[in-house]
Amino acid sequence: MLIDARTLPTDQTIETEVCIVGAGPAGIAVARELMGQNFRVCLLETGGLEPDAEIQSLAAAEGNTIGDQYPGAIHMRHRQFGGTSYPWNIKIGGNRRGVRYVPLDSIDFEKRDGVPYSGWPFDKSHLDPFYERAQTFCQLGPYAYAPEDWEDENSPRLPFTGNRITTKMFQCGPRDIYPNDYRIELEQASNITIYLHSTAVELETDDEAKTVKRVRVACLQGTQFRVSAKLFVLAMGGIENARLLLLSDKVQKNGLGNQHDLVGRFLMDHPMVRGGLLYPSSPKIFNSTALYDLRHLRGTSVIGKLSLTDEVLHREKLLNITAALFPRTNRHKINL
Repeated sequence: MLIDARTLPTDQTIETEVCIVGAGPAGIAVARELMGQNFRVCLLETGGLEPDAEIQSLAAAEGNTIGDQYPGAIHMRHRQFGGTSYPWNIKIGGNRRGVRYVPLDSIDFEKRDGVPYSGWPFDKSHLDPFYERAQTFCQLGPYAYAPEDWEDENSPRLPFTGNRITTKMFQCGPRDIYPNDYRIELEQASNITIYLHSTAVELETDDEAKTVKRVRVACLQGTQFRVSAKLFVLAMGGIENARLLLLSDKVQKNGLGNQHDLVGRFLMDHPMVRGGLLYPSSPKIFNSTALYDLRHLRGTSVIGKLSLTDEVLHREKLLNITAALFPRTNRHKINL
């Protein structure tokens, strides 16, 4: 079921078992996993089914950027059912557009000397079964990201000397499955109700801030209501999850879950820089880079990428990084 929350009576409380806040790819994935269960699921989305400039203005955030240029929070996120899948814009064939997917590397989970705050409480093997399941959800190919899974005699990896640079792979998946295919599935699910134009503004807790009891929701035109649930899932992205937790400060004054002053820190967005120009030693090298272009193999769109090896990352105390090869058009003009 899909409901425009602006039509609800104000100040009511909606009862449910699970409340998911945010209907972007993450929230949609969680909701889809819960379809058909014998409990109720409420999915809150701040936007509607169409773009809305007034709602999008809520994504604005002030701050200073040090280092690389950043287009700003309002341009990097999208408030609409389907979330930030809308700006994904890679041509993946068949008049469809999408995005590059890749699992984290094993080194990303390691506690490393010289990299403050590094280390996860588990290694990559813990996530591998979930990554493999996500391949189907994202409409990707097999859970295979090694270059040998996709290269052939006509598209081999570049033969770099030494042990500094290695080749890895992206897979590409479509963006339209989130606002279209999966929305229809969720609308038809008997146990799921989607509330559009529903902006979560506060998490209400018990007296010790140990349990979330309700989420307070507001619509731009004035309607307000609450959702009471046994389980809450925040799926609004790195900025909005943190913002809601910090706004929920009636009991825990520095923000919910912020005992260690870490909520909102360590934001990882999508920094991209032009790293320089590659001048091949021979024009023949251009004919050897097919693996690094978008190709469609066995029903899957793939792109090769260049990465520093783990040995270099450890030795130089660097964070993980990827380089893609893009042809540069000739700037010379011929006047006839």
